[in-house]
Amino acid sequence: LVDRVVPRPLLAGNRVDLLVAGREAYPAMLAAIESARTSVALASYIFDGDGIGAEFVAALSRARSRGVSVRVLIDDFDARFSSSTAVSPLRQGGVQVAIFNPPLVPARLNAVHLRNHRKILVVDGVMGFTGGLNLDQRYWRPQHPDTAFADLHFRLAGPAVAHLAGVFADDWQFATGESTR
Repeated sequence: LVDRVVPRPLLAGNRVDLLVAGREAYPAMLAAIESARTSVALASYIFDGDGIGAEFVAALSRARSRGVSVRVLIDDFDARFSSSTAVSPLRQGGVQVAIFNPPLVPARLNAVHLRNHRKILVVDGVMGFTGGLNLDQRYWRPQHPDTAFADLHFRLAGPAVAHLAGVFADDWQFATGESTR
């Protein structure tokens, strides 16, 4: 049944760490970006340029200035309709940013409803993060943690990270036409 849902096989030998809410996930993700040596691939439906999002912008920009290949994919809905999207600050920091499925491209008018709600971070092809957290200050309220949005995120290590990277590569190629494989 699994092979009918997704074309990637189940793999043994993975480590999965549960990260509860932004209070656990964001520091782990930022540390991973800071440790990047070769590549960072990040996809998010919402990437707010304020608050915790600004910390991600800064970390990704620092990685880029160290010579790390950094690609960020943001859904068009956030890029177009958010007053605080991270698109411009990321580009100002030298980060390569792509917008997923802008509906005004005539060839894609038939897929205007196709949104990318994935939340993926892959660092150096060996560490991955995925789950339900957008990069948004509503998930990060250290002074008032009880008022923050709650969701789960996962840190992955092992063979499954290659699958996560492959999903990002497919989405990047769909958005840009550029193959990263």
